[in-house]
Formats: sequence, C-alpha cells, structure tokens
Amino acid sequence: MPRIRCSYLGCVYREGDYCNVELVELDPDDGCLTFTPLEDIIIEDDDWDELYEEEESLYEEDEDDEDDGYDPSEWN
Repeated sequence: MPRIRCSYLGCVYREGDYCNVELVELDPDDGCLTFTPLEDIIIEDDDWDELYEEEESLYEEDEDDEDDGYDPSEWN
C-alpha cells in the first residue's frame, strides 16, 4: 500500500509524518479533502468523565506509601 506524507500538522489522520486513513481525497486546487482538524473530534461527556477518572487514579496515593522514610530535616 502506498504511503502519503502528510503536511497537515493538526489532522486526526496524521501518524508520524504520514496519513493513516484508508482513502485519501486530493484536489489539485484545494489540497487534501480528507483533512479533519483535531478540534472537530467530539468527545462525549461520558468519555471525558472516564478519562478524568483514569487520570485521577494515577495520582492517588496508596495508604501504604504514606511513610516513605524521607525526612527533609536530615539534609540540614
């Protein structure tokens, strides 16, 4: 399959420097008609909640890690 180098930095189909969509429409005057800006992607509210919960869980501290043995006064 031929690979097409993509120069549209904000396209959802750009992967690395290449287009990863199966069908590309090109117009000699208008350029790539398949171009879809990243801002056009709609994320449902449920998806945002799920993403937030995943990120929040990354920052939760384990109860076992409360005392890590670090004492800042030891550095003085």
